[in-house]
Amino acid sequence: MKKHLDKTLPIDERIDDLVSQMTVREKLSQMSNVSIGLEHLDIKPYNWWSEALHGVARAGKSTVFPQVIGMAASFNRDLIYQVYDAISDEARAKYNRYMKINGYAKEYLGITYWTPNINIFRDPRWGRGQETYGEDPFLTQELATQVVKGLQGNYHCNDYLEHHKTGKFMKTSACAKHYAVHSGPEYSRHEFNAKPNQKDFNETYMPAFERLCKEGVESFMTCYNRVYDEPGASSKLLLETKLRGEWNFKGHVVSDCSAINDIYKNHKIVDTPYEAVALAINGGCDLNCGFMYETHGYEAYEKGLISEETIEKNLKRLLRTKFKLGLMGTDLEDVPYNHISYDVVGSQKHLDLSHKIALESIVMLKNDGILPLTYEKTPDVMLTGPFIADIDVLLGNYNGMPTRIISLLDGIADVADEKHIRTDYRKGALPYGRTINKHDWAMMEGEKHTCSVIAVGYSSLLEGEEGDSIAMDSGDRHQIELPEEQSSYLDRYFERIDHPVVLVVLGGSPIALEKYKDKAAAIIFAWYPGQEGGKAIADVLFGNYSPSGRLPVTFPSATKDIPEYEDYNMKGRTYKYIEKTPDYPFGYGLSFADFSYDKLSVKEVNKDTVKINITVTNTSNMQSSEVTQVYFTDNKDVKGKPHFKLCEFAKNEFKGKQSKELSFEIQRQHLTYFDDNGELITSNDITIFCGGSQPDSHSEKLTGKKVASIKVTL
Repeated sequence: MKKHLDKTLPIDERIDDLVSQMTVREKLSQMSNVSIGLEHLDIKPYNWWSEALHGVARAGKSTVFPQVIGMAASFNRDLIYQVYDAISDEARAKYNRYMKINGYAKEYLGITYWTPNINIFRDPRWGRGQETYGEDPFLTQELATQVVKGLQGNYHCNDYLEHHKTGKFMKTSACAKHYAVHSGPEYSRHEFNAKPNQKDFNETYMPAFERLCKEGVESFMTCYNRVYDEPGASSKLLLETKLRGEWNFKGHVVSDCSAINDIYKNHKIVDTPYEAVALAINGGCDLNCGFMYETHGYEAYEKGLISEETIEKNLKRLLRTKFKLGLMGTDLEDVPYNHISYDVVGSQKHLDLSHKIALESIVMLKNDGILPLTYEKTPDVMLTGPFIADIDVLLGNYNGMPTRIISLLDGIADVADEKHIRTDYRKGALPYGRTINKHDWAMMEGEKHTCSVIAVGYSSLLEGEEGDSIAMDSGDRHQIELPEEQSSYLDRYFERIDHPVVLVVLGGSPIALEKYKDKAAAIIFAWYPGQEGGKAIADVLFGNYSPSGRLPVTFPSATKDIPEYEDYNMKGRTYKYIEKTPDYPFGYGLSFADFSYDKLSVKEVNKDTVKINITVTNTSNMQSSEVTQVYFTDNKDVKGKPHFKLCEFAKNEFKGKQSKELSFEIQRQHLTYFDDNGELITSNDITIFCGGSQPDSHSEKLTGKKVASIKVTL
């Protein structure tokens, strides 16, 4: 038996044997995302590039879940895990099917997935903010950990060390991206140099990446931009000092697509392509998304810029991933995931899951009592707005093709019929551009009804990645207010119509609603809610479900309130350092139910944790979920301390009038921050807050509730 096929041997021994039989050109041929087959070494062709941001993407039919920023609004760790466990089921099912047809994995049909995106959504103009878990590093790392566990089948990157004993395989591989200081602008990402102060580098940009390394994510993807003058794909600080040094990462690193090309062409760090390749390979970037390693790798080797030993070191990390996944050196029956059948794709179980997390992602920003809609209050409802019948707005970016899709129009009309409420529909306005026809029948029809539901916002045509948002010049928004055409339509509608108006706002990023928050009777923010989105929105509007989503990102009142886009320092940004009162704060969201918080107490303080208890009661008769949020602040006057900092949260379901005693075990490491000098601060005098929102005065004003608090000496 060939040594690399001997399953009784440790994976690294098998890889050593395999690599020893390869020429330098063959080694380099395995280090691009399109890797060729080497039949004499039992290596099949493989394309490393697959996407699963919120469902298997770009690979035909799949279940499309809400966009990531929407799922983050659920604040539900367990549900996030279930979603990505389902996504990895569909990923394996697709891979299994196409392997039987083709014998190898083509682009987007492999099982190495380049997700999650754990960059911090620091500026609401960033088109790719929709792909993230919001503005808070703690929320990001907690939810993204569940993504990794769901995708990888609870497989830690280092589990391979015992593979010859356990026979355990990784389900699919996850990828923490874009490492590390990366959040726009899209228009300059190929040459931009991010230089945050040390406080923000350590407190905001790095924690989620360090956490996912600790939790066993299999791969990291580098950013396009420079960080402190070094391109992400060749950064000594990021790849050598932090990732493989301090954090002891054992997985592989992949460049973002064409990022190696940027090293010489846009960053102009070196003069030639082969020098760029040498910088990246020597820097520890194992896999090139693109063709630079393939076309210029051997040239760099011949010129003595890369050693064969370094090429081997990088290649071995890639081959480990293949062995972990069962892509090499295994028989079909060895890998249990090889038996996941295609009927899981778009299954009823997964559709129900998409519906459930769409429900939990919806955030009710305002309700003067008009919701839930009932026959007694609103026997006939006008449905209008540019997105009321649109299906593209449900999908976000990096999406698959849904097995079915329910628009707002379909979802609302169906539930309204069940409630005996008559509905009518006119689009009324375009999402962008200019309405040419001067006749306005939408408002004429609207006047005949007792209530209007208007769907407005953005879509992935207007915000997204650099070349993805075809209605914008770069993917980023220039303003956070509604597009002019939509704003004009709302102005005219509110002026003419005197009945209650419910705004359903869709989008992947904060939208300034200052102009309409007093005019609308109710506002719900539904993000890009996935293929079941129309049904989920209808269930909230008509009271089949009590909204429980909370904002994972601050909603400023106006574009002018946001700091300069290219400034990567956090001063004036996010709930921790905001200086101007927003429309809606991080952690905010209303419910049809009502909750009280009592008896906050500290049960134990030790060197690692602080344990607290609190009693939460649903004082209403309606069943509902509640997001309980725990924050702290330093009672000492330290320059650079955040207003508050999220340190724990939980989502629990309550029956009407039900009380529960909740316990939280707060890790002491999450009760720290960095001062303006970049020094880690661990205060011994803090206040812990616990409630249904963050403890700021604006949240208190919007909710009418003050969160519980207790002083703690550590």
